[in-house]
Amino acid sequence: LLVPAWVMTRHGLRPLDALVQEISARVASGALTRLPPVGYRELQPVIEAMSIEGRQTICGQAMFIGATTAVDVALESVDRLRVTASSHRRIFLVEVMGRDCGYLATQVGLASGAEVIVVPEAPMDPAAVAAEIQAAYRRGKSHAIAIVAEGAPFDAEAIATHFRAQQAELGFDFRVCRLGHVQRGGAPGVFDRMLATRLGAAAVERLPAGAGGVLVGLIGDAVAATPLSDVAGRTKPLDLAQLELARTLSL
Repeated sequence: LLVPAWVMTRHGLRPLDALVQEISARVASGALTRLPPVGYRELQPVIEAMSIEGRQTICGQAMFIGATTAVDVALESVDRLRVTASSHRRIFLVEVMGRDCGYLATQVGLASGAEVIVVPEAPMDPAAVAAEIQAAYRRGKSHAIAIVAEGAPFDAEAIATHFRAQQAELGFDFRVCRLGHVQRGGAPGVFDRMLATRLGAAAVERLPAGAGGVLVGLIGDAVAATPLSDVAGRTKPLDLAQLELARTLSL
């Protein structure tokens, strides 16, 4: 039975799309300690985490559905840009999505061999980014890629503004590329397809038994259910060791 949202509203019931949006926002912000009222009964949902925008910091799962595909899409774009950067001896500032989390930027930067990675968890001002690029030139590199998370205190545009003002002193040409919502499209990779299948099956299995109020996620190689009360307000830090590894590999 499909019930239009306006019918539900007329009878004092909350449309499910609005309810899901509120639950998602509360989980993302760590403010979900109990489910918001629906209007006719208390729901006990089984939640699957689906996001590409860096919410890898939420506990109860090791990987969100959609994250690896977003990394693959961004990585392909960076590989294409590196060809142009090499042939024109340029710097590319590539801004990726991620809101206030640097997970996507870190993964893309590490996998692509970027010379610089800028994330909210380890901020770099424009002068520091320029210094890293100049150091790469002194090591004999003819071009460089800087991956910048959109939520970094100095995003790609802020860094570019500084570069334009200091163009004569910097001594290199640069371009800015914002991948934006390109990362949200495309066919999902095999990992995301398998993850969605496994988590979807696990969620359906729990519903008849009334085992709701949980987040199903991949922990290690196993699907596990974590109570929402254990998820709310808890976060996982970004693995900053990966930034150091990326810096070492770029030498």
